Amino acid sequence: MERMIESARRAEELKQLNSSISAYYDALPDAGVTEDAAWGQLGAAGLAAFVESEGDETVSGAAPKVGAR
Repeated sequence: MERMIESARRAEELKQLNSSISAYYDALPDAGVTEDAAWGQLGAAGLAAFVESEGDETVSGAAPKVGAR
């Protein structure tokens, strides 16, 4: 019984967390979205370069395009 209650509590917390995250990003001005996308692209490019140097080239095309919403 306790596991069921804990599972339901965690599911509700996750739902609230996802809702809060969505509200935050939905409220960002376009300049904030563009900046976040640019940082994401920079991070993805760095990760892709690292992974490729390790011999795995599957990440290289995964970097998001700046301004894509």
